[in-house]
Amino acid sequence: MLVLLYSMSGHGQRYIKFSHVFHPTKMEALYEGYFQLQLIPNKLPNQEVDSIRFSKQPSEYKNIEGMLYARWNIEDIVIGEPITTDTYVKIYHYDLALAKKKSSPDIDIMAYELYTKDEKHYQTWRRKIKRQAKKLRDTSRLATVENIFDFVKGHLAYKIFENQNRSAILAFDQKEGDCTEYSELMIALCRSLKIPARIVSGYTLSKTSSPGFHNWVEVYFDDLG
Repeated sequence: MLVLLYSMSGHGQRYIKFSHVFHPTKMEALYEGYFQLQLIPNKLPNQEVDSIRFSKQPSEYKNIEGMLYARWNIEDIVIGEPITTDTYVKIYHYDLALAKKKSSPDIDIMAYELYTKDEKHYQTWRRKIKRQAKKLRDTSRLATVENIFDFVKGHLAYKIFENQNRSAILAFDQKEGDCTEYSELMIALCRSLKIPARIVSGYTLSKTSSPGFHNWVEVYFDDLG
């Protein structure tokens, strides 16, 4: 359970406290040999983790594909006893206009290849994906990405799926999906045109309800980053 406890605003910045409470189960511990929690990413353009406090300190931290996880060994866990993490995050205003004012960071050629390749859920080789992507190509990368965004938004009807083991081609054919399918289809169309794109996972913030888990897309621009 993740709860947004408070939010303070000022000068284009918000200071937010996330409280995450979870209850380790015997099945999880026996299956994995440890209990693992994904931590909120730090040092993104629009956020910075100030500090994290644990009710029980992790046994270790693990970096998996760029994401940081806290792990607790079986012998360090009391099954059923809740573990709480309080994460204090600074959230900054960040949009396209601000990105244009910043200098463009260099991108490693391997990273460029990583985010344009074909993957399990982004079937860039499928004829339907390639054909649609070509129709959306424009005179600039920004215009092309805007075309792709508009197409995906108009092509899909929103429907929540519990099983996320789906794909871009299923989203394209069935014309429905939640944030995961929207993201997968947009990434597939971008990568089909050799535009680096990747999925990002996080939480949406709301003044009226608890944060909700969300997926969205990041696209790389040579002049913007």
